[in-house]
Amino acid sequence: MAFIAGPTTPSAFICHSTLDKPFVLRLCEELKKKQIRVWLDEEQILVGHDFVERMEEGITASDFTAVVVSPRFVAHGLWAKEEYRTAVTRQVAAKRVVLLPVLLEACEILQLLNSKKYADFTGSYDWPVGFHVGLDLNKFWKLEEHKLGETTFTHFADGTAHKNRMQGNDFVTSLMYTHGITCFSCHDVHGTSNNADLLKPANVMCRECHVPNSPNGPRAATIEQHTHHKPGSSSNECVGCHMPKIEQTIADVNVRSHTFKFISPDATETLKIPNSCNSCHVDKTTQLGERRAQIVARVLTVAGGTIAVCDCSTTATPPSDVRHDRGV
Repeated sequence: MAFIAGPTTPSAFICHSTLDKPFVLRLCEELKKKQIRVWLDEEQILVGHDFVERMEEGITASDFTAVVVSPRFVAHGLWAKEEYRTAVTRQVAAKRVVLLPVLLEACEILQLLNSKKYADFTGSYDWPVGFHVGLDLNKFWKLEEHKLGETTFTHFADGTAHKNRMQGNDFVTSLMYTHGITCFSCHDVHGTSNNADLLKPANVMCRECHVPNSPNGPRAATIEQHTHHKPGSSSNECVGCHMPKIEQTIADVNVRSHTFKFISPDATETLKIPNSCNSCHVDKTTQLGERRAQIVARVLTVAGGTIAVCDCSTTATPPSDVRHDRGV
């Protein structure tokens, strides 16, 4: 992937420790919003590339080198320090400002940067640096305030988180939380053989409280009537609809939402948030939800027919003996 800075577009090489990657990714995202091109190692150094050669090319091609300074950078950033030295050489040769210090956390400032004004990001990162059990978390970290209707770095427009390690923030907005459910109600911090360190397999956990005709829901006679999917299918599992994998962690790896809300295809159309249906049905459009709603509206008028389970086809006309009941 070539990196070419435009004649009027500022560009920046991001010099950092890999241990500070979460902050760096966020910094890059914000810089791109400001129309600033960024050179980031994971985007520009591909399999087979020579590290030193690509690094030098990146620093030379960029207008500036932003140096993200932290205790991790000072103690462990071997490659980052090599980048820093290359940028220093370029600044001396160019006889102009090239190095832009970005202070992520208070630490020993590198000598050449010590007399320079730096961008202070202390307290602006996504994890509570310095916090340990027994201290007041509010003094170390606060979640950015989110305004409904806006998609931000941390949230979708409806308030659902879309980044990794945000499940707790999702959870405290859920109905489950208001009823006294805690993280430990489902997960074991010491680990289990189940996915996500659950105390039991997901469907077993959910159905300890949620059984057909239960006050907790679903209020349908069977699980299949509630989900409209075949028994044994992944779409017949509670987490398939109520905990879709829509929150990004690394690259294309996603984790499950913890609001426990069913997110309809309509929400994708209006709020640009991934929905539960298309998380599985990637070959279908969001119009699937509208078609299914039309079908359900028609079949609800059919009285006394055999209840059949939806096979997720996009057929516009359902069998005459099919009755759907969402049961919620």
